[in-house]
Amino acid sequence: MIGMQWIPNSITGLRAVCALYIACALFVPSLAWLVPAVALIGVLSDKLDGTLARILNAQTVLGKRLESVVDPLFSVCGGVYVLLRTDFPVGFFWYGLILFILTSLPRFYIYLRYKKFFSEKSEITRFSTALIFLTILLYIFQVPYREYLVYIETVLGTLTCINYVRLQMRFIEKQKRAV
Repeated sequence: MIGMQWIPNSITGLRAVCALYIACALFVPSLAWLVPAVALIGVLSDKLDGTLARILNAQTVLGKRLESVVDPLFSVCGGVYVLLRTDFPVGFFWYGLILFILTSLPRFYIYLRYKKFFSEKSEITRFSTALIFLTILLYIFQVPYREYLVYIETVLGTLTCINYVRLQMRFIEKQKRAV
């Protein structure tokens, strides 16, 4: 449906607002009471925007780009909040941050070198993002046995990082052949 692409993109934008609210709650403690609800809205919006885009046939390049920026933003803001405000293990946070940086550096290289925005995803990337968001929720809501998911996410995150960098290298090779 033409003209409907604003709906899923607005939902993605809502997730960005949720991420920024969570970040602000780190500095303004009086906002913390609403963080669980905001985090839940942010996580649910991740599934909703893509599903609506497919149902409405409103998938756009802008939507893919927006999603590939907002998902890491929400992950980082939620991750930092969980690290500083809950009992999340510090070592796992630093490991996840290293993986995040390792997957972000090739994206910057692609943009600087080829003036293209890398936004490809695979099923393992989507699943890993969902697990990261679930981990954030479990720690914000202080669900028992939440630490077990951290170990699973560490293994899956490592595999996702390897796969994502592989996708980026393949993209770079295509760009080199096109020149």
